[in-house]
Amino acid sequence: MPLIKVTLPILLRRFKRVKGNYIQLWLGVKLFLYFVKVTINHAEWATSAGVASAGNKFYLAHPAGRKLQAGLNSQIKNQMRKVIAAMNMTLDGFCDHTAMIADDEIHQHYNELLRNADTLIYGRITYQLMESYWPAIVEHPTGNEALDQFAVLIHNIPKVVFSHTLKNVGWKNAKLARRGIKEEVEALRQQPGKSIVVGSPALIVGLMQLDLIDEYQLSVQPTIAGKGLRLFRDINHTIRLKLLSTKTFSCGAITFYYEPDAFNGGS
Repeated sequence: MPLIKVTLPILLRRFKRVKGNYIQLWLGVKLFLYFVKVTINHAEWATSAGVASAGNKFYLAHPAGRKLQAGLNSQIKNQMRKVIAAMNMTLDGFCDHTAMIADDEIHQHYNELLRNADTLIYGRITYQLMESYWPAIVEHPTGNEALDQFAVLIHNIPKVVFSHTLKNVGWKNAKLARRGIKEEVEALRQQPGKSIVVGSPALIVGLMQLDLIDEYQLSVQPTIAGKGLRLFRDINHTIRLKLLSTKTFSCGAITFYYEPDAFNGGS
């Protein structure tokens, strides 16, 4: 930290001069501790505000500084609800639900995801797709336990829908977002509760660009679609991720759990 590097040598020289003058020595130590506190507070403020000052660049250039930055990022994020990007995709990166395997094991996996969340975020297209199918299963269960449980969970969970064209939404516990995606999601993160799950490709990309995704759960299916909507088609810069774990399904699908790399430079 620049302030410490500047003030510490001055204090050491001062100590040699004052020798037995304990009052001046005590004041010098107090001054040094004050500079340490100011420096740390500055780092915390800069992290939360997304500021990249010259001082931040100085300590981010050093491994110890980057470690401090990552720790501060983690502390800030741990105080907020986690935003999880959860998506099924084919081996060639497409989000075509008709090409996916949806067996009991896959449904049980997503049942667990919804049990650990209390907000689901959709765009208009994905919302209308889900609304057109799952409420009917709640009314008329299929007899398949895993599928019927998923229908009830997704029916009951609060849903926030982003749309420029919808005037109202009729699915249980669904509401239209009244603010922009950044403002809406940041407000949700500040509220008490469980995780927030993002289930629409366009919203996942939008939140990635805003550095508001805390965890990725990407389920890659053993299918090649050849065409369709690519999940990351609108990402035009490098985003590094850290692999947390994987989960393999008997159908051949693999879910990869990632978090953003601490050195991406975001918050």
